[in-house]
Amino acid sequence: MPNVSDQNGGESHDEQATPGGLSSCLGAREAAPTRRGFFLGLGAAPLAFAVGTEDEGAPPALESWTVFLVRHAEKGVDDPRDPALSEAGKLRAAALAELLAAAGVNRVFSTDYRRARDTAAPLADHAGVEVELYDPREAGAIVKTLSELPAGSVAVVVGHSNTTPQVLTALGAPEPRGLEDSRYGRILPEDCYDRLYLAHFARVGESKDARFAGSLELRYGS
Repeated sequence: MPNVSDQNGGESHDEQATPGGLSSCLGAREAAPTRRGFFLGLGAAPLAFAVGTEDEGAPPALESWTVFLVRHAEKGVDDPRDPALSEAGKLRAAALAELLAAAGVNRVFSTDYRRARDTAAPLADHAGVEVELYDPREAGAIVKTLSELPAGSVAVVVGHSNTTPQVLTALGAPEPRGLEDSRYGRILPEDCYDRLYLAHFARVGESKDARFAGSLELRYGS
């Protein structure tokens, strides 16, 4: 498992607050298909469908769950070590809550930094759940938790520019496009706050082992 944190709470480089409207990764070198305001029809009910053939008799059910991973929204300049969200960041946090309002979110995870907690809070409030804190320096623990979620779970994980792509790939997804090299590993570009990653998992029959079933890279906000 790669190192997914640094002394600035998982942030891989010195980000600057973005004035005005929401940033949308203008500095990214590789463009991915943009889906703004995109909603996936996800509910809390697990999928259950056949995975065998008629000759095999009754096939085992396939239970699934979904994890969204997102970097915290734009941060301010009020505290160099643990800043709150900027006004643009507050708008983005509200946009995330609105986007996933009908997705059946029942778990929300965040690192214990103001910019991450404040990104998670509107969504958690809307979903009626508490924000569960995790340590980015113990990324293996959050990966294990996500891999063992009950069927039908819809979880959201708020992280940082290096932790978000690293946790995503540790879960089995391909590396996101447009990452940059840094001393902390492969990171999201400094102005990339609009990435939203979806990872889907399945468990077949009575097996306790999670299988990575696919991922999507989306955009959200203006």
